[in-house]
Amino acid sequence: MIGSLFADRYEIIAEIGSGGMAKVYKTRDTLLNRFVAIKVLRPEFADDEEFTARFTTEAQAAAALSHQNLVSLYDVGKWNGTSYIVMEYVDGITLKAYIKQQKMLNWQEAVSITTQILLGLSHAHEREIVHRDIKPQNIMITNGGLVKVMDFGIARATSAYTMKIGDTTIGSVHYFSPEQARGRHTDEKSDIYSLGIVLYEMLTGVVPFDGDSPISIAMMHLQHTPPPPKEYNVAVPLALEDIVMKAIRKDAGERYQSAHAMLNDLYAAQGNPFVSPVIGESRDVSSDTQIMRPIRSSTVAEAQPADADRGNAEDMPWVITPPEAYVPKNRKIRKEQERKRMAVKKNPVNYEEKNKKLTVWAIVAGGLLMLAVAFLVVLAMFPGIFASASYEMVPDLVGRDIDEIISAYADGNVTVTIGTRTNSTAVEKNKVITQSPLAGRSVRIPIEIVVEVSDGVKTMILPDMSGKDERSATLALMDLGLRVKAETESSSTVTEGLVIKSLPAAGATVYGNDEIVLTVSKGKNGAEIQMPSLIGLTRDDAKKLLEQYKLVLGKVSYEDSVREADVVTKQSVEKGVGIMEFSEIDVVVSNGKAPSTPTPQATKSRTISVRVPNDKGTTIIRVAADGKTIHNAPHKSTESVFTLTVTSTAPTSKIEIYYDDVLYKSETIELL
Repeated sequence: MIGSLFADRYEIIAEIGSGGMAKVYKTRDTLLNRFVAIKVLRPEFADDEEFTARFTTEAQAAAALSHQNLVSLYDVGKWNGTSYIVMEYVDGITLKAYIKQQKMLNWQEAVSITTQILLGLSHAHEREIVHRDIKPQNIMITNGGLVKVMDFGIARATSAYTMKIGDTTIGSVHYFSPEQARGRHTDEKSDIYSLGIVLYEMLTGVVPFDGDSPISIAMMHLQHTPPPPKEYNVAVPLALEDIVMKAIRKDAGERYQSAHAMLNDLYAAQGNPFVSPVIGESRDVSSDTQIMRPIRSSTVAEAQPADADRGNAEDMPWVITPPEAYVPKNRKIRKEQERKRMAVKKNPVNYEEKNKKLTVWAIVAGGLLMLAVAFLVVLAMFPGIFASASYEMVPDLVGRDIDEIISAYADGNVTVTIGTRTNSTAVEKNKVITQSPLAGRSVRIPIEIVVEVSDGVKTMILPDMSGKDERSATLALMDLGLRVKAETESSSTVTEGLVIKSLPAAGATVYGNDEIVLTVSKGKNGAEIQMPSLIGLTRDDAKKLLEQYKLVLGKVSYEDSVREADVVTKQSVEKGVGIMEFSEIDVVVSNGKAPSTPTPQATKSRTISVRVPNDKGTTIIRVAADGKTIHNAPHKSTESVFTLTVTSTAPTSKIEIYYDDVLYKSETIELL
């Protein structure tokens, strides 16, 4: 098909994907002059009217989805008897290929990817569309880092279809939910289970269930609980491990009941990875989308070991159709019996003699095999018995300082190599996070140990998020490992939903896992009016005037004043200032008492600690208390931290810290 014009419109450029039911091509839309991807149904399904009709109907339902984390569907149709779907072309890499490149992802990156997938799934689930085939092969990461879920073309509308159509089941066996394996009804919780398996694979580099056949893998989904991710990757925090294990529970009622619920727990885990948010609680073909048929009890018996735990046959109505070369057991037996009968009939004497010889050789071969097994057992138990090599226990290096380790093992039988350096909020800088081989194993010397070393908390310059939409800004900051909190305020200049500012401000030096507060515009709160003067009016008259201007009387406080009682002496918004309708206006009212001579107030103080950035040699640090500068001087990164004493007659003081004239932190402290 390469180079041809498909559907008289799409120029086929290259094949970019192939699955169990379709192939995907990169094409150029000659009408709109843009790149698109076309998914073409495989020829063997072309004559299946029920399947092609469902393919078309479900693709049309999925085309109604529109979300930045979902690959958009543009068109669906049939050309020369071939069903096809036209969708957005994504320039990037599949999550499966990315996992293979990285071996295993750090937990912050895995959470960021999972969060984007959940945002897309939540959009689909709200429209009663279930994906049914979530797997890393169906998830794209663009060159810009945006995550997109593909293959909604074979999703189903929950209001129109059930999981089981006729006698087939659709999905990918490594990521099956238990209800999919049984051929039962599926809903959003099936997508949650599959995504839990994907998150497990991102964190560990392996799928939790693997076996020699799709049947054995599907049985594991029904009967077995995988080891926690921490057994493969000790850097996985408790909170994230609990989220994964909840997402892949066998009972759908015990899983997350929605993408939004799982998303909330992931946000909580980002904020505190050490506190669990969960309450109460190899074959390439198998990665393709499979068509599964009801399993026969005889086939289950042959596929299972004799001592395997088996479910009821009604709980396992699935099996991969065997290849044509497969011969049923009873047919094999009949062929073998017929061959023996003909051989004896032809030459009974020779056949009997031949059988005796074969029996002798079988006994000899069996004896040799037993000797070989015994030899291997002895070799495993006593590895040094047949060799002069020496063995030692692998030392435990996790948590130790890498410089001290290298110095300690400079001479001897242990060589330590730094494999990777990773930013970590849990492990101090230069401390070992993981090692390979693991501690406690007996290995031949010299021992070579590869370690992952912490680079400490990541530091960065906070990018400017002003003018970006809230979701894009949040995802961008989360990708940097930062926590995000959003607040809203009215604005007559910034469009609703766009970021007005951030705290710390853009350009400030921030640290991995710092919380960034985004101020998001909620648009104009009514029409803008000119603030009237309330000074000299009584409290009741001021309230009436505000109501005439569509404003609201806010906080009322009193002060000693030469003015008569109950007269407004101050207002929170000056006369003539533009203000939005229905804004609250605070006022100060005279209590009718002349102000007395103030008595001296006791001075209060408090010592504060100021952190010095370590990402550059020298930083000019300015500290202001209640708007007044109390410290302004350069500090070297080697200082790490210094202290200041804040004094005031007030019970509290507002402290602002600036790094090179960029606001880093603002907070109000109590004085003692």
